[in-house]
Amino acid sequence: MLMDFKGGMIFIRILLPAIAGTWLGLSLPASGFIVAVFLTICLFLFITHVACHCWYRRLKLYLHRWLPGLIVQVLVMFVFGSIALGRNPLLRDDHFSKNKADVLIAEISSEPNLSNKIWRFEVSVRQGLREDCFVPLSGKMLITVYADTSGRNYGNGDYLLLPYDFSETQVSLNPFEFNYKQYLANKGIFHQAFFYSNRLKTLNISAKKSLGCLVLTLRQRMVWKFKQYINNEDAAAIGSTLILGYKASLSEEILNAYSRTGVMHVLSVSGMHVAMLLVMLTCILWFLRQRKGLRVLQSLLIILIIWFYSFLTGFSAAVCRAALMISFVIIGRAFNRDNNSTNSVAASAVILLAYNPCFLKDIGFQLSFLAVFGLIYLYPMVYKLVVIQNWIGDKLWSFTAISLSAQIFTFPLCMYYFNQFPLYFLISNLFIVLPVTLVMYAGIAFMLIPFEPLSKVLGWILEKTIVFINEGLFLIERFPYSAIHSQRFGFWYYASIYLIIALLIFSFQYKRKLFFYGSLLVVFLLTSVSSLQSLRQEQKKSIMFFSVRKNIAVGFFNGRKGDIVTGLNRNSKAFTYSVRPLIDARNLRINNCYPITAGFNNNCLFSDGHFYQFLGCRLLIWDRTFNYKCYKRKAVVQHLLLSGNPVIDIKSLRQYVQFDSLIIGGDNSDYRVRKWTREAGVLGIKYYVLKNAPAIELSL
Repeated sequence: MLMDFKGGMIFIRILLPAIAGTWLGLSLPASGFIVAVFLTICLFLFITHVACHCWYRRLKLYLHRWLPGLIVQVLVMFVFGSIALGRNPLLRDDHFSKNKADVLIAEISSEPNLSNKIWRFEVSVRQGLREDCFVPLSGKMLITVYADTSGRNYGNGDYLLLPYDFSETQVSLNPFEFNYKQYLANKGIFHQAFFYSNRLKTLNISAKKSLGCLVLTLRQRMVWKFKQYINNEDAAAIGSTLILGYKASLSEEILNAYSRTGVMHVLSVSGMHVAMLLVMLTCILWFLRQRKGLRVLQSLLIILIIWFYSFLTGFSAAVCRAALMISFVIIGRAFNRDNNSTNSVAASAVILLAYNPCFLKDIGFQLSFLAVFGLIYLYPMVYKLVVIQNWIGDKLWSFTAISLSAQIFTFPLCMYYFNQFPLYFLISNLFIVLPVTLVMYAGIAFMLIPFEPLSKVLGWILEKTIVFINEGLFLIERFPYSAIHSQRFGFWYYASIYLIIALLIFSFQYKRKLFFYGSLLVVFLLTSVSSLQSLRQEQKKSIMFFSVRKNIAVGFFNGRKGDIVTGLNRNSKAFTYSVRPLIDARNLRINNCYPITAGFNNNCLFSDGHFYQFLGCRLLIWDRTFNYKCYKRKAVVQHLLLSGNPVIDIKSLRQYVQFDSLIIGGDNSDYRVRKWTREAGVLGIKYYVLKNAPAIELSL
């Protein structure tokens, strides 16, 4: 007797174990032993499953029908765990980090980006030169090149001769800072290198370029076409981002406006873009719908074009999900077969996780699938709540229901990652529906039409429409409370919000009060946790020493209020990425951001430029202005911060200052950091180092 999954919903049944196995594989360290253990377990479970089939009646498994299904679920989990572990490039024996070489030969595998005279791009290592012998190598690396005055350019597919000089990617050093190391690891990159351009040599290798390289070159030409025919820089950047997925030219102002108004999804090529392309292709190829054979040809052409478009736009997780689902729909329609939406979503998730397990940690992958599940389960219920007879009103309500359904399923995850909720997302999404549709269709025509007069007309239409969208979103962004920020909580807090949503949906769908009471209980628990954490934050008093490269930043926090003393500009990228995340995560209100040498006096904090007193705690910043000076009176402080490479040794420093702890800033040279740490260790002084080390917070 063979066991079968009822209704052909096999992918729905194996989705959760596939996700669990992938997460387990990504969480475990890269080890050949662990892979061997996983494969052994898979083999054991497979043999057990076959035995269950062969001796189903003899073992009386019909009395325990759940057992064979459980074996299959566990088998799927370990299979996907094995896939995730096996895809780790660090397990390969030919990885460049495991093979010493004199120089490396690498191919640029991404679009080089030039910003502030610094080139950044990814390379795939192909070979290593060792003792006059070329050795095949593998692995990817992030390269940063400081440009010189020669105007040297780098292009996708170029081969470079690199010194064998690299380091592991750096972990995030400040609280709630973006985990760039994990982001690169999801792309298979674990190492980085910094070079001046004179240390690199471009090789004239006439190698056949890969399909990916050719597609990226084509995308660069199309991006150049947008810049050529659209005069407004922001409009050109948004056009190339919205249609081609090219985000390198977007300004911070544009990103903030789209994020705070809840329409960031239009800048990520996803299901909406692929669906519009499907409608366009269906209309263009309408003449192929007459016969069954022609319908199959039409379906094949549409699928090929959609997947080429997915490849052209960067092959992101969101666009891959949309392309897979639409491919299922097209194939089913061509052969007159019904298509279950839930099973199609689950199938696309399982296939994508098998193709690239790192998609599981991709924010776009998570948000894309949650939004689709929201449309499948929630949209029908929301849409039926209001019945509008007017056609226009019905369409508006339909768009509103779609936006609500997707937002309800994605907002807990957005709060977890971005710590903000756009209050006017409904207004913003309704506002952009028609303009974005026009931009999409005009943009696709703009890319395909080679005639200059038509390109000028379409470029003008695109520019005016995108400028109109931007002005409208800037206006909505200026509305009061356009984006609500809250204190950041842990993963389980936001997972509990999903539990509340599920319980409310079940309560509404099955008319059971028990689910509703369960949701109220979870709401009560979350409210209690939120109140307790807010109370702790109100009573928290601390000094935070941020780990900032070649600079210092110190935060003085009293409850939810605080002041920042730093050499960084408040609008700089370093401040945004290193200091701002903590402020947003704790929902702090920063009263002032002072320069390091500024003197000031407010209610809690006093400074003369070097000496700081905060709620009875004293801090002295010792920098180069103290060089070669003698002091008769000994200063008494709790904490001493060394900054700016002052010329002094720790023994002499103790003659002038009495301190409890020594903090060595990240703007000091490596030589002085090593010297001071060695001297402090000999003298038995408690010290902290901020250079390439995590930030420290001292509670008062």
